[in-house]
Amino acid sequence: MADQKPPGRKLRWISVLMILAAAGAFAWEWHFVTHAIKAQGKIVRNELRSSGGRHAGMLYHPVFTFRDAHGSVYTVESGTGTGQPEYEVGETVPVLYLADQPARAQIDSLFSIWGMTLIIFLFAVLLWIVGIVTDRQARSRSYESSEAPGSA
Repeated sequence: MADQKPPGRKLRWISVLMILAAAGAFAWEWHFVTHAIKAQGKIVRNELRSSGGRHAGMLYHPVFTFRDAHGSVYTVESGTGTGQPEYEVGETVPVLYLADQPARAQIDSLFSIWGMTLIIFLFAVLLWIVGIVTDRQARSRSYESSEAPGSA
């Protein structure tokens, strides 16, 4: 019988690529957080948007305004959406922004800043585990079939 590659190998390679993507996202967010300027913002509405894809759901994205250090006012829609509005209209929220990119400001919350990085990393770990379990099951089946009477 030809030497076959373990079936979980592809899953583990995909997980490695996802961990690299998570590392890149982490590096960007770390840069953002360590260089950002703090401001106070105000929620002006919650925009209902499709989450995309074939099985898309609808998510509420908070839209907030804030004033930068030069006094300019910006209105920004958060890239982070939730199933129910996370903030009420008129609510004050902490905001982080880069001086040279104030239009890319983010609400200063754990999920808004680190959520995507955590999701990518956790999904990568899950794929890695599934790949290992798949390989072990395949090896076990292969061993059992080679030990079966009449298989020699």
